Amino acid sequence: MRDENGVRRIVAATASTFTHAPLDHLRRMMGEWVVSVESSENLVVVRTPPGCAHVVASALDRSALDGVLGSVAGDDTVLVIADEKRGGMSLATEFRSLAGLDDSLVPIKMEK
Repeated sequence: MRDENGVRRIVAATASTFTHAPLDHLRRMMGEWVVSVESSENLVVVRTPPGCAHVVASALDRSALDGVLGSVAGDDTVLVIADEKRGGMSLATEFRSLAGLDDSLVPIKMEK
């Protein structure tokens, strides 16, 4: 940064500037952009329209939900990793609720 005389200085941060986003922000982002949510073991796959995954992933990361280790966003897919205690199924259920998706609409696969 520049000091009062305009000279460039390197400044070490003394406190974190990261603040958690409110849960309502995550609810709005998921309600607007999430199309589907699926899980397997400790992984959750969140689908969005093309070009929207990064918006949802950023909201997830900033919300600091318990049990979320992190997320990776592509173009239309977010991979969310749940910790062992939380598990993917529990997290996926919460995500569906936040997104306003009805669990009864989740497709059931029939075995042949």
